[in-house]
Amino acid sequence: MRRGGEARLFLCRASKERVSLETRRRLEQILDNPEMRRLTGENVRTIRGVQVLEGIGSPAARDLLTLWSRGDTNAWLTQEAKAALQRLARRSVKP
Repeated sequence: MRRGGEARLFLCRASKERVSLETRRRLEQILDNPEMRRLTGENVRTIRGVQVLEGIGSPAARDLLTLWSRGDTNAWLTQEAKAALQRLARRSVKP
């Protein structure tokens, strides 16, 4: 499912909207399906990219992570970039 991440984001947003109980229940069933959680090759490459940028930790790498962290708050890339930036911040504080 090439567009699975986008579909998941749309379904997550829809489940938070003011919808009927039946609609919310069906959306949650879809989101709980293991197929919806499976990572695509593209997602794995992107996650590895975040890991590499975090490992590099240079100003340019931080800039790119910062750019990604400003995306849609429900998007997994945004969340991963924010988490990487937080880990980088903790590492730079330690002696």
